[in-house]
Amino acid sequence: MKHRTDLLVQIAEDKAVQKEQLARLRALLDEGDRDLAEGRCIEINSKADLRALFDDIKRRGRARLKRSA
Repeated sequence: MKHRTDLLVQIAEDKAVQKEQLARLRALLDEGDRDLAEGRCIEINSKADLRALFDDIKRRGRARLKRSA
């Protein structure tokens, strides 16, 4: 198990890997900025809002499962 950990540390410290990860992160941030600018977001101001979001996610997920069955 030690060798696997060493390998993961080496990969994480690799400059090319870090550069790729940074590029991915920047692309995701750009996507998020576009979503916000185009109104593809919701505002959560309370536990009730959060509960409503979770309930909607569950409802849509169950509907998708039902269609694919």
